[in-house]
Amino acid sequence: MNAQRLVSYRLLDPRLAETARENPILQAVNIPFLELESRMHELPPRDELIPVASTGEVAEECIAFLNSQGRKAALEPAYQYGEAPPSEQGRLWRPNAFLMEQLDSLFPDLPDEPRALDIGCGSGRDAVYLAAHGWRVTAIDRLPDALERGIDLEARYAPDALPIEWIALDLDESLPSFKHSFHLITCFFYLNRPLLKQAHRWLKPGGILIMETFTRTHRSRFGKPSSDHLTVEAGEEATLLPGLQPIWAEMAWHETLHTLQLLAIRM
Repeated sequence: MNAQRLVSYRLLDPRLAETARENPILQAVNIPFLELESRMHELPPRDELIPVASTGEVAEECIAFLNSQGRKAALEPAYQYGEAPPSEQGRLWRPNAFLMEQLDSLFPDLPDEPRALDIGCGSGRDAVYLAAHGWRVTAIDRLPDALERGIDLEARYAPDALPIEWIALDLDESLPSFKHSFHLITCFFYLNRPLLKQAHRWLKPGGILIMETFTRTHRSRFGKPSSDHLTVEAGEEATLLPGLQPIWAEMAWHETLHTLQLLAIRM
């Protein structure tokens, strides 16, 4: 298991890796500017300002590049040099906020051989976060390039954790089968009603499903997702997860997104 805690840091350090190792900056994640284009999945959400440690010309080049990619970035002159605690692994990227809020209270003590299934894992932030917290994770997505980014994230941020099983599968075309059942299933911003109707079969008794997905209200305001079928309507939370007992459901604005947040348990 990974002995390091995966901790949110605030600064991007664009210096060469060797320079950053010799003279590290506190609360900074080192992503060398020459590698930045291939490591954009390690950055915060797209709508957030990225503070870049003001380390000279390379920092200015970094900001210019990020701006050209539609990202907001600014020089941050207020930083200090120093070694991070050896127990910490800093990150700029963030897993799903609802997952971070709920995980410790749902599982104050990890079960024996804790297993989690991440449905529609994308670039793997939630899967890597879970692995770094002691879970054996199976992560599924249909896009091979997204899984490649997840594998890269795992290697950089959870190298000593239990290895993640990455599965390339189009869940809109076929449902998966598993050798094991799971203590936890996560499903964020991927609404597949036929799959969700089967989810109880993959959970252990007492297992939890945690999900968040867009609502019709969100689509009415922003025009996204692309169709009503990809959103939930008021009252649908009661029927999404047959075989599971809802223990929390809230359809509301969560920061800038109108979403359904839902927790359910297999009794």
